[in-house]
Amino acid sequence: MKRWLRSKIDPFIDQIANKIAKKTVHQLHYRELHPATILFRESQREAVDYIKERMPDALYFLDREPLLLYAVDQMSLEGLIVEFG
Repeated sequence: MKRWLRSKIDPFIDQIANKIAKKTVHQLHYRELHPATILFRESQREAVDYIKERMPDALYFLDREPLLLYAVDQMSLEGLIVEFG
């Protein structure tokens, strides 16, 4: 009974897994080849080239908090800190 049940369930699970895999691959492939994705990547490369050429000593912060902490550390005056932005 167990073997019979497994012989019926396994192909069904394989079919579902194959459909999910095909759909996922199709969506990834479509997204990677979409003109908007290609233009976005091209603009990223252009921005990086610009930064490398014109701002080689620029500091990079992925998040706002490290940037603000760095800015506060660089202050030479004592007093209140006000940030508008």
